[in-house]
Amino acid sequence: MQSVKTYRVCYGTKTKQILKMEASRQLIHEFKALFHRWEEESDMEQHEILECLGEAVDEYYDEEVVDFESEIELDEEDEE
Repeated sequence: MQSVKTYRVCYGTKTKQILKMEASRQLIHEFKALFHRWEEESDMEQHEILECLGEAVDEYYDEEVVDFESEIELDEEDEE
């Protein structure tokens, strides 16, 4: 899995992180890499992989979400 590279640009006391890849493009890239690996390393056909993907999405979004309160305090800059 490819890691996200970040660059830090300093403006006085402010530090901004600029992501190398837009989040949606990174997610697409990770899905494509996962699909490629499963196609190469398993005996599953494309339609079987897609069926599994559909089931995984349904299961993930149908699961009950447990709320929690973070013990980490963020500055306003960190929340953006």
